Amino acid sequence: MKRVMASMQTYVVRKDLRKFAIVIMVVGTIVLLAAVIKGIEVIVAFIRGIPILTFRDVSINVINVIFNFVIPFIGGSLLLIAGNTIMRINDEAVGRAVARRNIEAVRNERASVISRVLDKDEKGMLELIKGKDFVLQSDLMALTGYSKVKVHRVLKKLEAKGLIKRSRFGITNRVFANLGR
Repeated sequence: MKRVMASMQTYVVRKDLRKFAIVIMVVGTIVLLAAVIKGIEVIVAFIRGIPILTFRDVSINVINVIFNFVIPFIGGSLLLIAGNTIMRINDEAVGRAVARRNIEAVRNERASVISRVLDKDEKGMLELIKGKDFVLQSDLMALTGYSKVKVHRVLKKLEAKGLIKRSRFGITNRVFANLGR
């Protein structure tokens, strides 16, 4: 239950983050459009030939262009880039979370199927094998207390089901878990 609640909280946070990114992008778009409109007004004014009589008129026009066009244009562009980046990062995080949940579900399903198909001896032997890189077949006799023949038969069943692999190692075998992890 705790895991489900944590997953729900993560989803809510990511959903809120997506909304925040959309708001940033909308604000950036509005600022950018306002800057473009102001820029068009400035260009039209220059084309019409605003009379520039003094140096003060030139400096006022330059300041006017900077404050009415350049700064809003850069600010709007940065807001659009920031919103897009937040959205992309959020989508990637959501994608990774979904992939992790799907992988975990497949693993759980596989474990469930394996536990229903195996008998008690096979389950016990598989548990001993899967926690390690490999186990020697001769060591399984000591770990389980089974005879050499019984260990061989149980391993043969597990190998036939594709859950383990064996390879020769001197006078015994190395036994590897083949659970697809």
